[in-house]
Amino acid sequence: MLLSSLTRVTLGLASLGAVAAQTGCTLTSSGGDDAPALLQAVQSCATTQIPKDVTLNVATRMNMTGLVDKRIVGC
Repeated sequence: MLLSSLTRVTLGLASLGAVAAQTGCTLTSSGGDDAPALLQAVQSCATTQIPKDVTLNVATRMNMTGLVDKRIVGC
């Protein structure tokens, strides 16, 4: 599941459901290609946080065309 490596910051959930316009998401490394989860987080959340101790593996192309008012921050 693409969303398995995301957690919703406000509730601390282990994964996100199909809920649009989340206020914040925090990514964790999946051990594989993290590009799909990163793209899903950026599309679904206003702010996507990547903890400083997390290394993401982006192995596939991500099309972020058309996204507006999005933030990706290190925390």
